[in-house]
Amino acid sequence: ERYKATGFIVYGLFAEGAINDTNVGTVPDDQWDYFNTVSTTFYQLTHFDQDRLTPGVHYFKVRAIITDDYGREVTTDPAGANWSSGWSNIVKLTVDVLDSPIMTFDSNKSIITWNAVENAQYYSIYVNGAQAATTTDTSWNGLNEYIVNTHHDNPGDYQVTMMAMSNMVIYANSDFATPLIYQVRKLSTPVLTLSNTGELSWTTSTDELLTDTDTVLYDIYYNGEYLESIENTTY
Repeated sequence: ERYKATGFIVYGLFAEGAINDTNVGTVPDDQWDYFNTVSTTFYQLTHFDQDRLTPGVHYFKVRAIITDDYGREVTTDPAGANWSSGWSNIVKLTVDVLDSPIMTFDSNKSIITWNAVENAQYYSIYVNGAQAATTTDTSWNGLNEYIVNTHHDNPGDYQVTMMAMSNMVIYANSDFATPLIYQVRKLSTPVLTLSNTGELSWTTSTDELLTDTDTVLYDIYYNGEYLESIENTTY
């Protein structure tokens, strides 16, 4: 039977304050979390998913072992000697949380902007809990188009938030930013009448969000051709 040397990677995440640099070496082996066995002398930490590399302090250690053709550890030779090496020194990885972006609307609420977050590689934008877009920029002008295409421009309040994202193992994605509220308003449909004298008139269009400072314009069309926009309710 053939044997080969491999590396035995062990990974442990301990509650903050319970384990530290001083006492981590005294943690029993059965309290470490085994992760993987490899035949190389390195391991990319990007192989860890971010659910495991959560914010906080992580410790790693390795040892060399002998395995058979089936990947099973062979702990002793026929004479009973232990073939496995001792444990390596322990290395520490600290995972920090990215700062949350601070979002603002422009004056027309057509563009969302935010501050650049240090060490963020991109930003993920959410509308009403669903991912709407990702971008490496610090602004997004796709909100109106997204609501029209996804929600068919239905009136109501839409909650917009985002996260700063990172693919680097030493940074965890940020918490959600403080949300912005985007209101989609839909005016009531005017009812059009034509008098015997040839005058067009229609009912006033309104909605519950209109204020005295708002101006409602009416687009006039004739045989499918746009004529003009007016404030009056007669033409």
